[in-house]
Order: sequence, then C-alpha cells, then structure tokens
Amino acid sequence: LRTLGWEVRESGDHARAVSLFEDALDEQRALDPSPDAVADLMFGLASSFHDEGLLDRADSVFNLILAEVDPAARPTPDAVAALWTVGMVRRLREQHHEAQPILETAVAMSTRLYGAEHPEVIGARREHALNLSALGRWREAETELRDALILSERTLGPDHQTTAGLSESLGSVLEDLGRYDESAEYQQVSLEEKIRRHGNRDHPGVLSSLAAIGRTLALARRTREANDYLNQADAMASRLGGGPSVYLISIERSRGLLAQASGDLHGAEAHFLWAIQLADELLGRPSHRYATGAKLEYARLLLEAGRRGEAATVLEDVESLLVERVGEEHPSVSEARGLLRVARPS
Repeated sequence: LRTLGWEVRESGDHARAVSLFEDALDEQRALDPSPDAVADLMFGLASSFHDEGLLDRADSVFNLILAEVDPAARPTPDAVAALWTVGMVRRLREQHHEAQPILETAVAMSTRLYGAEHPEVIGARREHALNLSALGRWREAETELRDALILSERTLGPDHQTTAGLSESLGSVLEDLGRYDESAEYQQVSLEEKIRRHGNRDHPGVLSSLAAIGRTLALARRTREANDYLNQADAMASRLGGGPSVYLISIERSRGLLAQASGDLHGAEAHFLWAIQLADELLGRPSHRYATGAKLEYARLLLEAGRRGEAATVLEDVESLLVERVGEEHPSVSEARGLLRVARPS
C-alpha cells in the first residue's frame, strides 16, 4: 500500500493516493503505531492532501508529524526516515532555519546507517541542499547537489528518476546563481526523464518543468525559446484543467520579464500583478517565495518606469516578509534593501 500510494501520487491521481495512504496508515498502526513507524506514511498522506488542494487537512497532518517525531532520534531505519520527514515538512512550510540542523543530522545518521552511496543518503543530501538553497547558501547547495548527482549517476544510473531530480534541483540553484544557460541544460535533463516516465502524457511534473525552463530562458533573455516553453506550459495547464495552479504564477512572472525586456512596461505590469494576485489566492501566505519573488520583479519594473514611491511601498512590504521567512542574511533581503535605497535615496 505504501509503495502503491507513492506510485499513484506520482501518476497525478492524488485522490486515490489519499485513500491508499489512509489504508496503509490503518494497517501500519495495527502493527506498530509508533511515530517513527508511521511518519513517512503521514508525510505521503499530507503531501497528497496538499496536491489535492486540501491545504487545511495537509497542515493538520504536518502538525501531527512535527508534534510526535523526536528530532534526536536514534539511528534506526524508521527513525532516520522520520527525521528526514520532519526536515522536509519544515522546509516545505518554509521554516528553513528550523529545518537545517534536522536535515544535517538526517544526512549524518543515514550515512552511518547505510553508507555514503545508498539511495536514502542521496535523497537526504538532496533535501539538505534544497534547504541550503532556500537559505540563500547557493554555492554550498551547488556543491552538495553535484556530489549527490555523481553518486546517483554511479549507483542508480544516468536515466534514473532520482538522478533526474538532482539535475532539476541543480538547475534551480544555478538559476539562483545567475548561470542561466547552464541551469536550462540541467533542467532539460529532468524534463526529458519525466516525458519518458509518463509516456508523453500531460502531467503536473512535466508542466512544472516546462514552466521552470521557460522562466530560466526568460531570465537569460532567450525570448523565442522561452516563449516556446511557456506556450507549451500554458497549453498543458489548460488540458489538465482544475482551475489556476501555482505553475501559472511562474508562467505569468516569466511573461512579465519578457514583456519588460521588450520595452512593453504596461504589458509587463499586467503580468506581474496577475502573478501577485494568483500567489495571494493560491498560496495563502504573503511571505511565500513565489509571492515575494513576484513582488520583487514588480518593484524593479516600477523603478524602471520612474514610479519610485510605488516601488518603495512594495519593497518595504517585501523586505519585512523576507526577513520573517529567511532572516536578515539572505541575499534577497540585501537585494530588496538595495532597491529600496534606489527608490528612496534619502
């Protein structure tokens, strides 16, 4: 039931995944109801609720995980999986400073338990790197991901899903570092693996990659290629249905960047404002990275248009939200403050 739950969730049938994880939890609790033994199933259930858009139910399960699992767990397979789960929950809820020591411990414990080249260790290192990236420690994240990618290629093979996932994560970090062409190459590897795995079917994972590559190419000002990926993402989002999704936030931000680069400031403003509205409606957290990212891009546009007062108002909001989420040391906080000095030189 556990394995089938993850497979069904990966296929995009989130409602059935919820049912499978609920059944698996009932069976597991009859055998061993300890928090360590059920943590990964609870994470699967919460993630499936999240995928279904049932955010309140997802949050309630996430809260149970955080309340019940001991972060100082002993190095047994169940305990290490539970610890890693807590770290992932913290990261997904953007509690990155709390997640960091937990994920560092998870990597160390899983390495002692399984050995450095075990898939569990590779997965833990990826999760650790994603959290480093969220904290703005991008060069450390790049090193961790490159090391994990080498291990995954050697132990699991270059075409394995885990290897492709590491390529996708590395591409995201390289985008943060401003190395857009290199980023797009790594993200393309992940997209091709997803297309092979899902048999050219429309799938949220493929849509996510199309939108991400389109954004990276927009940042690189490779306009024609960016539009090609964004058009594919738009079309797939329409075919998948279900109303607006978080992927549309990325698409609209990318469209805004392309319009701004072409000198169409009015069109760019419309795209950025729509992205901000979508983030508010879909995410429910003003400090979410998609929301603050869209507002930063909108503030840059306002500065380019000479609307300094409006830019300053947006930037003051962004600065406080970023400090709340990632702390004073994050590069995005420095960027927001630098733009604020431009908006209000006095």
